[in-house]
Amino acid sequence: MRRFVIFFLAVCSIGGVLAQDETHIISRQGSVSIMPMYQQWSLKDQFDFSEFNTSLSLYLPAGKEWSVSLRGLPASVVGDVTHLSGYTDTQVGVSYHGEEPDIVYTLGVNLPTGKKELTQQEFETSILLSNSVFGLQVPNFGQGLNITPGIVYAVPLNEEVVLGFGASYQYKGSYRTLANYDDYDPGDEVVLTGGVDLRLEEATTLSTDIVVTTYGTDKLGADEVLAPSTKVAANALFNKGLGADELSFFAQFVLKGSSKFAVGNLMVDEVDRIEPNRFDLRGRYTARLGDQLQAGFFIDLRLYQSTEVSFAGKNVIGLGLEPVFAISNSLSLPCSVKYQTGELADGTTLSSILGGIGVRIKF
Repeated sequence: MRRFVIFFLAVCSIGGVLAQDETHIISRQGSVSIMPMYQQWSLKDQFDFSEFNTSLSLYLPAGKEWSVSLRGLPASVVGDVTHLSGYTDTQVGVSYHGEEPDIVYTLGVNLPTGKKELTQQEFETSILLSNSVFGLQVPNFGQGLNITPGIVYAVPLNEEVVLGFGASYQYKGSYRTLANYDDYDPGDEVVLTGGVDLRLEEATTLSTDIVVTTYGTDKLGADEVLAPSTKVAANALFNKGLGADELSFFAQFVLKGSSKFAVGNLMVDEVDRIEPNRFDLRGRYTARLGDQLQAGFFIDLRLYQSTEVSFAGKNVIGLGLEPVFAISNSLSLPCSVKYQTGELADGTTLSSILGGIGVRIKF
């Protein structure tokens, strides 16, 4: 069930409502972490920009079944774009894991503490940041009040096979994206998922699932402006233990149909997709190099459907290293270094460097 829960919460939760350890869905150990991160993107002969942010997170186990998490990210964006900085929304997560039957209840809350009511120039920067090709730690600064209850149910068929089913509903409150404009009210979301966990060998597992997300219609003031189409994501995760080391592969295919836009008093199909279909593949090898050092080596590939919208036809490959230095049983220093390069449909090349080092304290 643990793999299925990870998949489900990666899509449905706000702020990551569960913490994992070796044996429990809800960790028995609390933690607090601070992770400064710098990411810079260059588009050849066009522009450069960079984002610096600091992830602040807290995880508290509240008994054997309950857990609470809290997360926030102040950030700043500079470069050949309008400067944008401030606090993001604060994300709170609560989970309850019932042992019999095998059910996890979740509640995520997005508190609207982030920067909103942007100027036109700041809004243009915000639109750029939200493009998935950049994979920024902070793709947007502020939204409205979001509330996401969810449930996951696992059905063990035997010791090797577990079926999982999940559902969540996300209420999305209105907020003012641009100063002197009407409030923007994004449509609510419903997420349904089903999957299967297979234990192939003693230390080898395969998890797969299908996630279907439906969206309500977005409004600007009282006017309907966007009706997003349904999104379907197929995921697969292979994990193999190699003594103290671990090898894993993750694949995801995301398919989304054409949405509808407001043109006058009519809703018409978009000429080209805002969110193109894409395929993601990631391989990771985690090696324990001693009692105080663990290192994760990874490579990932992102392939995007070619469309006529900005930054379309994106193919991006990334290489990275994520070492963790254990100073003591309660104090560790997680690090991350990553290089990415890719090409757009028009032949424009793009590249990125990412780096960060943080502090994590367990208690």
